[in-house]
Amino acid sequence: MRDVFLKYLKVFLILLAVLLIILLVFGLVLSLDWPWWVGIFILLFLAGLGIGFLFLRRIWLRRREQQFVDQVIEQDASRMKALAGKERDDLKDLQDRWKEAVEALRRSHLRKQGNPLYVLPWYMVIGESGCGKTTAISSARLSSSFAEVSRVSGISGTKNCDWWFFEQAIVLDTAGRYAIPIDEGKDKEEWQRFLSLLIKYRKKETLNGLIVAMAADKLLEALPETLEEEGRSIRRRIDELMRVIGVKIPVYVMVTKCDLIQGMTQFSDQVPEKSLDQPMGVINQDLSSDVPGFFDRAMTTMGERLRNLRILLLHQLESKSVDPGLLLFPEEFENLKRGVDSFMKGAFKENPYQETPILRGVFFTS
Repeated sequence: MRDVFLKYLKVFLILLAVLLIILLVFGLVLSLDWPWWVGIFILLFLAGLGIGFLFLRRIWLRRREQQFVDQVIEQDASRMKALAGKERDDLKDLQDRWKEAVEALRRSHLRKQGNPLYVLPWYMVIGESGCGKTTAISSARLSSSFAEVSRVSGISGTKNCDWWFFEQAIVLDTAGRYAIPIDEGKDKEEWQRFLSLLIKYRKKETLNGLIVAMAADKLLEALPETLEEEGRSIRRRIDELMRVIGVKIPVYVMVTKCDLIQGMTQFSDQVPEKSLDQPMGVINQDLSSDVPGFFDRAMTTMGERLRNLRILLLHQLESKSVDPGLLLFPEEFENLKRGVDSFMKGAFKENPYQETPILRGVFFTS
């Protein structure tokens, strides 16, 4: 709402300035008894100056952005010379991914709408290796004006960061070892380097949201202590991200691999095709820091919706044979609550040492 108000205020002030200039010019023409065509000529001349200024400013901004990027790359090159061979290769690969993605954006049609780095919102996805975040992104039914495989990726999957270019947003799919480090020292340094590249390439508005992925099978099977510790590790990454970019960003929890919940596949097979495009989850409307309270309400809401939908699906089947999974799924889905509670406790619990992230919503996907 605030952004919309500021946008309209800006348009109003511009129109007001143009009107004042017109009145001043014709006031000058009348006071000096000049012909009307002189006033029109002055207005056309001022309009030409304004258009020329905007055009030159746009060229200057693009050149300054390119110089800034070149400077970043030169700084990275000098820094990498001081690193060991393997670490240098990994950081060079990370830098090359960023350069390749930024160049792809610059060549896209987005440049017609402004600075291509800022036209669309950016979202980053983090989560443990193998949690299914990349599969969830690729299966999200989101359209893209790029090639059929609409991402910038490496030979070996998500080695550090894959870029997904969709028509509504740009998604950064990060390596699982950034969220849950394998080699604490090396992976943490690369994560911090990733954050520095993020803030340097998109310093005005770094990220529009963070998506935290968790696998449903792990939530169902892992010990509460394990899930809570993983939540704390994610919390450290979120805290580092917020300190680097200097603002709190909305965090969305995405529970992946829900097709491993008993009955999910049979249940979704009966859902109409057009309904599958709707997100399965709950948005946190009041943005309160009471994460346990929100999640309790979210699971209650989801359970009620699924049970109501089950009744509708059973009514549509009428005399057809009913798969047991269709009957079991709503109750099996609610078994996620214990695991998600443990994870949320580690990731979003208030404490005096860290700023509590904004949990914007929780969603479920296969």
